[in-house]
Amino acid sequence: MPRISQQAKDALVKKALGSKHQSVREIAELNNVGYSSLQKWIRKHQVRNLDPSKKMCLSLQLIRSKQLDHLLATENLDEVSVGAYCRRQGLYSFQLQQWKNEFMTKDTDSHSKKDETASELKTLKQENKRLKREIKKKEMELNEATLMLKFKKKIDLLLKVKKVD
Repeated sequence: MPRISQQAKDALVKKALGSKHQSVREIAELNNVGYSSLQKWIRKHQVRNLDPSKKMCLSLQLIRSKQLDHLLATENLDEVSVGAYCRRQGLYSFQLQQWKNEFMTKDTDSHSKKDETASELKTLKQENKRLKREIKKKEMELNEATLMLKFKKKIDLLLKVKKVD
């Protein structure tokens, strides 16, 4: 099968991304290119054009998923089989243990954070309840003081009227 130049790949990707009337599958068929190949080229193009910060995050996610794949593949193997697997994959067995520890500690960290958040939420709810009671008490005191001032003004007004008479 003939190799397709990078320029031709880029042209097909731009055509696929810019076309509103044709699907990616149609473009692949019209250009005698495999649908999955064209999709792969599009993904690579999108990754190349990402912000550096997003690229780092994406590559970190890919790395973590690969680590998990390796951990799952070696989960039920004995030491000899793990050693053979690591040699085939170009890994060291201590890396597997390290990755496993990282995955395990991240889970416990998230659980402790959830517990912290729950206790903080409980404390905040209690504080909110206490403050609402305090506000209600202050409002009642303010209403009482307002009524007393009104009565005082009326009494002063009545006393002035009686003195004038």
